Amino acid sequence: MNQIPPEQRGRRRTPACTDIELVAGEARIPAELVNISFGGIMGRVAPGAIEHQKQNVGAVRLEDLPELAIRVVWAANDLFGAEFTDPQRAGRVVAGFLELFVPPRA
Repeated sequence: MNQIPPEQRGRRRTPACTDIELVAGEARIPAELVNISFGGIMGRVAPGAIEHQKQNVGAVRLEDLPELAIRVVWAANDLFGAEFTDPQRAGRVVAGFLELFVPPRA
């Protein structure tokens, strides 16, 4: 019996396609945002770009907004998922990002 498992995330994800930057100590890793929610992000990087730095990634920069603290939860090939470690602060920045940089759905 092939059933699709229920969605595990409690937050609605909004598709987005914009350049972002992962911060791993002094290193900056260019990435592309795939989707965002008030709980975290999913992004795309060059294959292997965060494979060895996954534990070191501590923040993300969305456009010219303040950096948000994150924890990379998973990484596979060129995709990764991260959760915001300070959801209250992230909520304000994500709301601003959605309003300023993500066009409304038709």
